[in-house]
Parts: sequence; C-alpha cells; structure tokens
Amino acid sequence: MNKIFLDSADLQDIETLKPTNVTTNPSLFKIAAQHQCYNNFCESISAAASGISYSAYEVFCFMWGSEILKLIPGELHLQLEPSLSHNSKAMIKQSKNIIALFGPYSKRIVIKIPATLEGISAATILKADDIRCNMTMVFGLAQALLCAQSNLYMIAPYVGRITDWHKHVYNESSYPSNKDPGLQLINQIQRAYRHLGADTKVLAASLRNNSQAQYASQRCGVTLNKFLFEDFKANKNPLYFNDEFLTIGTIISDYKNLKKMFEADRLTQENLRIVIDKFIFCSLILKNMFRQKTLIKVKK
Repeated sequence: MNKIFLDSADLQDIETLKPTNVTTNPSLFKIAAQHQCYNNFCESISAAASGISYSAYEVFCFMWGSEILKLIPGELHLQLEPSLSHNSKAMIKQSKNIIALFGPYSKRIVIKIPATLEGISAATILKADDIRCNMTMVFGLAQALLCAQSNLYMIAPYVGRITDWHKHVYNESSYPSNKDPGLQLINQIQRAYRHLGADTKVLAASLRNNSQAQYASQRCGVTLNKFLFEDFKANKNPLYFNDEFLTIGTIISDYKNLKKMFEADRLTQENLRIVIDKFIFCSLILKNMFRQKTLIKVKK
C-alpha cells in the first residue's frame, strides 16, 4: 500500500499536488462542488443524472471520480451515501452500482463504508465479489477487530476526532504524541492486528497537525488534507515509516463480545452519529445544488 494519500475532491489541488492515491467524502465533495470554477461541470453532471436508472449521487461519484482518476495513477476511495449507513442491502446495491459505472477502471476504486455493524456486514458480502472496502469512521478497537475478523481490505481510524472527543470530555487542552488518544488507538489496532496475523490495512484519517501525521505514519498509512500534504511535498514534514513489532496481551476476538464492546463504547457511538449526520447534511446540500441546476437548465 502506498503510505501517503491526499484527502481531497478538489481537482485543481489534486492536479497540483500529484498524489498517488486519493480519499474523498461527502463533505469534501460539497466543498469542491461549491467552487465557481466547477459550475459548468456540475451542470453537466446534473444533466447526465436525469432520466437514468442510477441515483444522482452515484452519477456524481462516477463523473467527478472519473476526473480524479485521470489525475492519479493509484486508488480512488469513494464514500457511499451517508443516509444508507445502517442499511446493509442499500449499501451493497449502491456499491455495486458505483463499481458498475466505472467499468474497466473499477479495480482502482475502493468503496468507503461506515464501520457500523450493518456496514461491516455489507463489506463482508461485497468482499466475496472482489469489491474492496475502506471501513471509515473507526473510533474504537472493537470496530477494528470486527473488520479484521471479516478480513476486510482497510480501516480508517479518525485520529483527530478521537483526540478532540477526549479533550472535550476530560477537559484537556492538548496531549503529547505518546499520550494522544487517537494515536494510541492506532498503536492498539496495530498490536492487535500483528498478534492476530490480520491482513486488514490501516489508514489513519482526520489528522489535525504535523505531529499526528508524523507519529501515525510510523505505524500505518496516512491520508492528509491539502495543507499537511503540501508540507509533506515540501519536505517540511518528512514522514518516517517504522514497522516495529508491537506486542499485546489477550485479545477478545469472538463476534458476540466484540459486538457488545462496540455497542457499549460511548466514544464510538457518539462520534458515529455525529459524523454520519454531518455527512448526511453535506450530501443533502449536494443534492439540492444539482436539483437547482437541473431546474435552471429546464427554465432556460
């Protein structure tokens, strides 16, 4: 796995920064689509989405994603519609639709699915069809172990959001890297995966600063926002990879107990709800944008 990903949907930034792989989400798509320079492109997406069997969101992912694929040699990670996060059947259907739209380029597409119980179930079924999934919104060890149990392709722990939650709940202003709760979860996951011999890859996401990026990159892949990626490209923030072996004691690995741990984890449940709601809001803005562009086109 290439260790450094760019977390962006902005075509100009992707062309300038020249990453190998790109991760996206509804929030990043919303930000990019609101730029004036993409108005004509958004109108063409709206026109293409009308009168076909695929949803507007699926067509958007395909058309915008196709432009990204022209600019990178590696993987593009596309997130499913967030309103489907607790509906396994709907997630499976949308994943297959997106993969079908990309045709021969589908091997470069990785589907981002929220690591809810329903999402993990959907990704397990999709794996049988050789559809790779990045299990996003990972906030706890139980989630990570449930994903590894199904031997899923990748997980994306939200390092910065985990640390932010701890700061808020425990009234802490900051943490040194060796005590940062988000980074410590990365350590726990990697120790557990090594102990179990799990093949699931780890991609640290939601990294807030250079310190988190440096620390996480010594243990797993990282996806960086534009500013952290620019620092990396300018060698201001060199990332060093260290695959040292980490030991761990007994690991709970049976589904029943992991499910209980997952459901009882306050940090995980609160943050899953918050992030899914945020992405639903962003996807609704996207849909409204395209609905308005379609109406304008009809009036013309």
